[in-house]
Amino acid sequence: MFYENHNVVEAATRDTNLDTTAAPQDAPVESVQELEYDGEDDDEEGDEENEENDSASEGDDLREELEEVLKGDFDFKGSYAYSSLFTDAPNPVLDITGVGPIGLPLSPRDAQLIITSATQAPFGHGTETKIDTSVRHTWEIEPARVSFGNAVWRTWMEETVVRGVATALGVPFSTTPPKCELYKLLLYEEDSHFLPHQDTVKAQNMFATIIVVLPSPYTGGQVHVSHSSSQQVFSFDSNSLVSTAVMAWYTDVQHEVKPITSGYRLALSYNLVHVTPGVPPPILPDMHSSIISLRRVLKKWRTYKYPDIEPNIMCHILSHKYSPAGLSTGFKALKGKDSYLVAQLMPLAVEQEFFVGLANLTYHQTGTADGDGGYGNYYKRRRGYGRYGYGRYGYYDSDCNDDDDEEVPGIDEVTDTTLTVENLFDMAGNKPAGSKKISLDLENLVQQDAFEDVEPDEDHYEGYMGNYSGEVEQWYRRTVLIIMPEESARSILYTSDYALGILHRAALERPGKPSPEDLLFADLVLNNSQNSPATLVTMAQYAVSWNNLELWKKVLRAGNWTASSVLPPKELVTGWKVFSFDSVRSSFEQIVQKAPQISRGISLIRDLVENGPQEDCQIAQQWAEQVISQLLTTLEAPTVQDVSLLIETARKQGLSYLTCTLIPRLEKKSGLHDFWLAMIKELESNRTYFVSPPEAEGSSTSETQNQFENTKKRCLDIVVCNWEHGIADPPPVNNTPYYSHRPRPPPQSPVNHTTRVIQILDLCIDGGVLDTCKVLLGLVMKKKPPTSDNFQTLYSPVISHIRQKLLTTNDSVSLNSDVFVDFMGLILQTLKTPSSADVPWIIDIVQAKGAPYMIQSFVPRLEKNVALYHFWYQFITTLVTDETVIVTKSTVSDPDSKNSVRKFIERCLFIIVTNWEHGLTDPVRARAYPYYQAPTAVSPSTSTPSRITELVELCFLARFLDPLTRLWSLLAKAKPLTLQENFQTIYNPLIPQLRQLLMTKNLDISSSPFLELVQVVLGSYLRFVLGARPNPNALVPARKLGCGCSDCQVLDNFLMSKSLEQTFRLVQARRTHLERQLYSGRDLVSFTTIRSGSPHGLVVKKNRQVADYQSWMQRQSQTKTFLGTIGDGNMLRKIAGHRYGDVLTAFEGKQQFMLPWNSVASASASTNHSSSGATGRTPSTTNSNPTAAPITTSLHGAPPPHLHNPGSSSTQSTSYMWPSQHALSASTPAIVMAPGSSNPMPMMTGSSALTVPGTNKRKKSTMVSMDTIDLTGED
Repeated sequence: MFYENHNVVEAATRDTNLDTTAAPQDAPVESVQELEYDGEDDDEEGDEENEENDSASEGDDLREELEEVLKGDFDFKGSYAYSSLFTDAPNPVLDITGVGPIGLPLSPRDAQLIITSATQAPFGHGTETKIDTSVRHTWEIEPARVSFGNAVWRTWMEETVVRGVATALGVPFSTTPPKCELYKLLLYEEDSHFLPHQDTVKAQNMFATIIVVLPSPYTGGQVHVSHSSSQQVFSFDSNSLVSTAVMAWYTDVQHEVKPITSGYRLALSYNLVHVTPGVPPPILPDMHSSIISLRRVLKKWRTYKYPDIEPNIMCHILSHKYSPAGLSTGFKALKGKDSYLVAQLMPLAVEQEFFVGLANLTYHQTGTADGDGGYGNYYKRRRGYGRYGYGRYGYYDSDCNDDDDEEVPGIDEVTDTTLTVENLFDMAGNKPAGSKKISLDLENLVQQDAFEDVEPDEDHYEGYMGNYSGEVEQWYRRTVLIIMPEESARSILYTSDYALGILHRAALERPGKPSPEDLLFADLVLNNSQNSPATLVTMAQYAVSWNNLELWKKVLRAGNWTASSVLPPKELVTGWKVFSFDSVRSSFEQIVQKAPQISRGISLIRDLVENGPQEDCQIAQQWAEQVISQLLTTLEAPTVQDVSLLIETARKQGLSYLTCTLIPRLEKKSGLHDFWLAMIKELESNRTYFVSPPEAEGSSTSETQNQFENTKKRCLDIVVCNWEHGIADPPPVNNTPYYSHRPRPPPQSPVNHTTRVIQILDLCIDGGVLDTCKVLLGLVMKKKPPTSDNFQTLYSPVISHIRQKLLTTNDSVSLNSDVFVDFMGLILQTLKTPSSADVPWIIDIVQAKGAPYMIQSFVPRLEKNVALYHFWYQFITTLVTDETVIVTKSTVSDPDSKNSVRKFIERCLFIIVTNWEHGLTDPVRARAYPYYQAPTAVSPSTSTPSRITELVELCFLARFLDPLTRLWSLLAKAKPLTLQENFQTIYNPLIPQLRQLLMTKNLDISSSPFLELVQVVLGSYLRFVLGARPNPNALVPARKLGCGCSDCQVLDNFLMSKSLEQTFRLVQARRTHLERQLYSGRDLVSFTTIRSGSPHGLVVKKNRQVADYQSWMQRQSQTKTFLGTIGDGNMLRKIAGHRYGDVLTAFEGKQQFMLPWNSVASASASTNHSSSGATGRTPSTTNSNPTAAPITTSLHGAPPPHLHNPGSSSTQSTSYMWPSQHALSASTPAIVMAPGSSNPMPMMTGSSALTVPGTNKRKKSTMVSMDTIDLTGED
């Protein structure tokens, strides 16, 4: 029950509203008179009960009556009684005349000395004073004989005790505080008591009594106080040895001292006297009628006399608001009227079995705005929006900080309301409901119209919303007193932890003697499905200590299996010993049935029998055998953890237990994949025992081995047939954009098909049962066809795993087994997008099926897929590397196996050449940008040159160069030689890379088929990059225009440089001077003035002819660099051949280079060269048609119909459309190149074809022997 301790409020009031002002203390008054209780209150209580019974009729409204009652005389600021315990009180150093110093804690010897010097305390009865130990049995000593040797004692009494008592009793602690006068020293011995009575005024203006109990060990002696039907109990015996207790009450409060059961209690009795002049003494208000009415309402509520409310809870708004931190202190947090109201209510709540607590309430209502709704408040928003000076929409608003201007309209019509309570605490500061919130209705609020015409704590207004007024939200926050029947509290509020706390305190106070309420709280705990194992252990211990078998069984039913059982075996054995084996055996069987694994259930049975009472050993053993046998024969859902136990059983009973009992029972059940896998592995690990068991007399090893293999295969067949069970398809890929700054969470990966198939294949391969492998692979392909997605996620990793396993760990099963060859062949037939990871097993297919099979079935399906470059590169590299192994270990009967593989390699080379562009990211051409936007820098990419070089090296590795001719054609088509940017990003870096590679092969770049590429690149460079030189005869000779001053010197330097434009930012006088000089050179330059900026600018531009000529000169310089990348003079003559003279002429700018490269026939070139005489020029052919055709440059090549081996002595003759190297005249002048030379190397030849469509045919040109291109010096 909530109020297991009746003095919760009284223990808390000592810390409530304490004043810190100190006051002097007068000497105690010696005269005193005491009156006895005369029994009139018994009749009074009877009258109250009659009044309640008369009023406890059905009907009326709980809310109205409770509100009316709580409006009664509950505005008293204090309490009628007070108690507190002090562990740090000073020692008074007590001295009694005639006895001497008294030590504390009080010893029995000193107690007897006090008794010998004391007198029996009398009591008043009417006008008489009597001594009757049946009414009052107490020893007393007059105050005149009592003194205190510790001066701190008086200070402590004045500043701590009197102040605390006055505050708790509602007495203002003003500048004239109450006076505390010592009345008597009292000693209670065993059986000392005082029947119910009221104190009379024993001194003028006395209004209360203070009792200070000094440290003295005793038991019993509880003090019961009551007023206006409110009761409290003060009990301090448990702390009496080392603590000082203080009790106080008004003089008209009835109180009783219960008998002392052992020891002695030493106390000081003080009178509390009012001394403020002109002010009447404090009195305790008479709340008799209010208490009677409140009791009547609570009783009617508890006995269902009112109409039902849902939920069965009422909230009374308190006078003050309290924070959650304050509420966590319980009653101590309450102030003034709230404190007094709760102090009066709590005893009645205990009596009528009600829960009383504190909580924070929030009432939220929404509705339409009243008044104009929004036109006048269009920009008004919720209070607080403008706290930082910014309005709702983010822009600055000077009115935002003016709260007076942000008026929020009221609500015209309420459309929605909610009422919730949270932070609920009981009066001791505990949280009975935990952290949950409780939703209520206005009908659960005691005060009617509590929020009418009341300013909300917070409001929010969205403003005018178009054609209708905006919505207003209002929040009201209050602290409420929660009142509800204890029965409802148990079902609505109480958590398991809260109930456990109550049971713990009850066990300490009443060990072994539970109350009916304790059992209700025990049920509350056990009805919680989230109980921890420690909680169940605690509840089982309560059941044992209370000797409650039904509660103990309920604990077992409420529990779930943990590490060892529902409860630790030790606790189960304890219950067995207390309740007997016959009483608990059914519960044990229920626990075993709930075990997640049969092995754990059997282990628990054995543990219980081993540790159970000795007298029950035999019957427990028989019971255990029966239960275990039943479990083994009725097994329904075994787990991996049960496998060891089942194999142990099979070792005892033979494999027939598995084949005749277990397997037939479970083979058709689903969801046991992991179990069967574990069973197969455990069988294999026990192979030696089952094949040659010790008791297998009369059986041959072959018979037992066959039985074992058959058992294992049956288990494996079950696994294969249910291979897909429990596998969830992966969730769909979320391709939507993910805008969070946090990384996208990784997808959840359930058990997948790949892992499952690999698990089963490993078992099949290890067991050498290839027929089962075949069945499994067939089921897999039927359920998961080898589509592109399934191949990447399933088949590719499965095949890779099979290869790895068979190549490294298994000798009995070959990778060339028909099962795996056929399986991989089927996969290969559907394969559309292989990856580099698939190369090893495809190579296995080449070895198993032969190269012709691959050419016919594999190549045709993939050769048109241009997105497989990386696969083909890895495949060709591996194929060439393993060529010898493939040929020698091929399982296919092919007499020409070597040539077949070579043909296959060449076919693959032509395919990868077609895929050469896949995955490249060459930069795009830079675009023009407006003047105010800087262009994005485009850095040259070397990805294409690197790819071309990579392919060249692959062809060298495969010993086939013919595919390169096809590559040159595809390259020229994809990256036209007519675009200058292709030279910068592709061809310029490509030529040096090819030269470097060929040097490692002891070849030069004039070797075929590289010669064809270099010739076209060279001719295209001269034609489209260098271009024609402007006519120098049309140029005005450059000259200086300046006068020699510093500004003119800068001008002249510009005129003589290659720059085309320059801006001169000068002040006006200097700028005017330059303009005068420029007027004399209007044939050379033009100039304009820029009026923006400071100083203004003078822009000088050279004329078009000069600019074009200087631009060509820059391109000529770049051409020098390009020619240097091709080679030295000898290499350039070898490459240029009969057109070497044209190259020199184009470089000098005398005539533009004509395309195509082979525009001059070999015979004609030779003839003209011979007739050129001393000039040494290569003659040219004159085009009869002066109109030039469109310029195109292309390389054409196709895969040859034959195969060529560069290492063989025979070569295929090829007719080229330009002359051979011997056609070059020895007298042809050399081109002077940069230092360094390249030695001629043998040229690999092959089938190739090259045609370059041309434009105009070039005119004849001559070159004298002294003409050279000097690339070693400066221009």
